[in-house]
Amino acid sequence: METLREATKLHLAGDLAGAEKLYLSILEKESSNPEALRLFGVLRYQQGNINGGLALMQRAATDFPQNAEAFRVLGKAFLDQGDHPNATHCFERAIQFHPTDLGFQFALVQLYALENKHEAVCRHCEAVLNIDPTLVEAYNYLGLALKALGDSDSSLKAFARSVEIQPVYVDGLVNSANILQQQGRLEEAITLYRRAILLRPEGPSSYNNLGCVLDAQGKTEEAIQAYWEAIRLDPNFANAFFNLGNAYDKKKQYVLASDAYRKSLQLNPSSRAATIALTQRLQHLCDWSELYELARRIQEMVVSDQPWPLTDLVTPFSFACLPTATTSSEQLRVATKWGSQFVRPVTPLNQLAIERRNELLYFPSPSKRIRIGYMSGDFFNHATAWLIAEMLEQHDREHFDVFGYSIGRRDGSLIGTRVTQAFDTFRDLNRMSHQEAAEQIASDDIDILVDLKGYTEQARTQILAYRPAPIQVNYLGYPGSMGVEFIDYIFVDEYVVPRDRQASYSEKIVHLPGCYQVNDSTDGPVLPLPSRRDWGLPEDALVCCSFNSPYKYHPEMFSVWMRLLQANPHAVLWLLENGPEISQRLRKFAESYGVAGERLIFTESIIHNEHLARMSLADLFLDSYPVNAHTTASDALRVNVPVLTLSGEAFVSRVAGSLLTTLGLPELIATSLAEYESKGMQLLGEPSRLAALREKLRTHLLESSVFDGKAFARKMEVAYHQLWQVHRAKQAAESQAQHQLGHSLFK
Repeated sequence: METLREATKLHLAGDLAGAEKLYLSILEKESSNPEALRLFGVLRYQQGNINGGLALMQRAATDFPQNAEAFRVLGKAFLDQGDHPNATHCFERAIQFHPTDLGFQFALVQLYALENKHEAVCRHCEAVLNIDPTLVEAYNYLGLALKALGDSDSSLKAFARSVEIQPVYVDGLVNSANILQQQGRLEEAITLYRRAILLRPEGPSSYNNLGCVLDAQGKTEEAIQAYWEAIRLDPNFANAFFNLGNAYDKKKQYVLASDAYRKSLQLNPSSRAATIALTQRLQHLCDWSELYELARRIQEMVVSDQPWPLTDLVTPFSFACLPTATTSSEQLRVATKWGSQFVRPVTPLNQLAIERRNELLYFPSPSKRIRIGYMSGDFFNHATAWLIAEMLEQHDREHFDVFGYSIGRRDGSLIGTRVTQAFDTFRDLNRMSHQEAAEQIASDDIDILVDLKGYTEQARTQILAYRPAPIQVNYLGYPGSMGVEFIDYIFVDEYVVPRDRQASYSEKIVHLPGCYQVNDSTDGPVLPLPSRRDWGLPEDALVCCSFNSPYKYHPEMFSVWMRLLQANPHAVLWLLENGPEISQRLRKFAESYGVAGERLIFTESIIHNEHLARMSLADLFLDSYPVNAHTTASDALRVNVPVLTLSGEAFVSRVAGSLLTTLGLPELIATSLAEYESKGMQLLGEPSRLAALREKLRTHLLESSVFDGKAFARKMEVAYHQLWQVHRAKQAAESQAQHQLGHSLFK
């Protein structure tokens, strides 16, 4: 022992050579001395003999497991080497002999957290807290693991407990706020983020997170200030630049948004989220210099087998809008990954609602009024409101109760007021958390909940993830699959989603007869109609128009339009004004094809009925691809303007084709760019053919029910009745199976 004390003294003093001699002398006399083995192993490790040092330390731990220090130094050595599997094995073996050792248990918590083994983290956190119930770091790890496992309520309780024990524990405050934000409890989240900032003002993450919540509340200017503060504290904070871009995008400051996204991408070049966001902003700006390169990069990222972290997801709608024509199966892959972020409760809310009532009294009667709920953020002066107003008014109240759930703003417009008054019951969910909103829908006993947002702006898919209704439907707002199991059906038609495309949809497909898109018979142009002079159009010109948003344009399609203008000197292209820099860019592109810039005529946005009136002045609507005109196409057809379209493989590129097919005008549908250009040349080169098409369209409009909201309501109701019958049959079968099981158990 005297020699060992002397060796340890030399070792601590840095005299490794002297210590080595003494350790060797001890081991010559007593080869299995546990302390000499352990300390000599440490010395060899310090000398750079990694394998030799580890072997000695392993021998000490294996031969003398009652010596906790042997496991401790060996585990630390493995960690220093980045050898997590062996470190884990070492600590797991250590707790077999030292189960109440807090250090070993907590080391395993940290190791399993690094490996994303969340169940193991929970297990060892429980062991840690049995030893020391005040260790706030253990509650924090437990909360993170429970969050990853989808149990957000228990996760929040763990974080809250850490703050209860230590009110100044910043990680607990921030993580609690993150959960509250996820649950839609924004005011509570803001309070905790502000507390965290007061305690740790140098922490950029709290400012970034605060900005996200403020942005979600519509306080975009305050959010921008928070993001800039995060960037001031950490100029290399890629996520703060990304969120800053999102905020500028909401304010339609697309140049500032693209600059922020570009900076985020410079700091994190592999970011899918920043790549797709930058691409979309460049599409909005008609800045096409690197558009196809970015689009191809995104598609390569999507089809690769590399893991997608939830912090770096591609937004499904942006992906569907890429100019490189993504496929339905690729879109489903992106939607499925996006949908994986939404937490699902263990028991669906609609099931809990049933269990709260007497189950024997609850069974869907074939004669009950079916409760339909429509959820949207667009019950204001928006395309969705213009499309659905009449259908809502015309629903059969003898067989249906119609509820409206708003998750967006209200503007006091005539159409917004009309839509909200069309519901039997209207509820504003904006101030509710996701769970509170879902509980409201469940308490209303909604039978079929129709989501009119999908993955478009301001969607609240988390409400649907709580499963507040037994039947949930994706319709109208998002042209594609949502890729989640909590959406049961998608309402489409046989053109936008042919019967052989089921594999590209997670939902069961319901084919509505005719065109899937609802329209309103009362929606029409302001009379009397204006003249071309009123809108600065040449009286004798062939007026081609495309009133789509600029993100739907891209060089390949715009080149076709320029060649049509080249070949027809009396033709002009009528577009919406989206800012002088965009108009200038498009005119410059036209001039590169020898087309005078003034032949592109830009017009401002106006109220819907007036817009329909002026659109009637056009001769031909030139549709975009791969994202077709949707409401804009039906607007053109309504006022007797033929639509030339190109139908692709995906839903998003087949909507105009569906309208034309239903109206009996398939000759206006192309299936390739070459055919599209050829048809355009024929129509513009032969005015008589174009005039004949207009007359045919006029006749078919008189005979068609495409613009008849009352007829469409009957169509939807047939589908609702069918879904309800399927649900009743399923419940009856489940009830019978449970009865038979109970009978067999007590036989």
